[in-house]
Amino acid sequence: MAGSRGALVVFGSGPGIGRNVAAVFAERGFQKIVLLSRNKIRLSQDANFVRAASAGASVDVIEYDGVNMESVRAGLEKVEKTMGDVPLECVLFNHARLGPSKFFDFTVEELDNDLQVSFR
Repeated sequence: MAGSRGALVVFGSGPGIGRNVAAVFAERGFQKIVLLSRNKIRLSQDANFVRAASAGASVDVIEYDGVNMESVRAGLEKVEKTMGDVPLECVLFNHARLGPSKFFDFTVEELDNDLQVSFR
């Protein structure tokens, strides 16, 4: 593809920022988009959304959990295999736990999970 660009890898794909950024990159000529998330069903939906933005982009999905270090290692190995010889041009680190809550209305476990996702 003339004028094509390399790859974008999105850690933490989802219905908000992750898949929308991926769709814009696909529209702008990135030849490979790799989406990672722990939700297999949503990954499939996100991939379809990105493919609809650009038929020219190859979209791959990898299921992984950014809090589980074994899953992170396995996910990174899969990213490397998926990339092939396409140069990595951009990485979006977009981990987050989303859910309804009121300000300061969360359990210690929820806070711990949020901190693990953000900083681990």
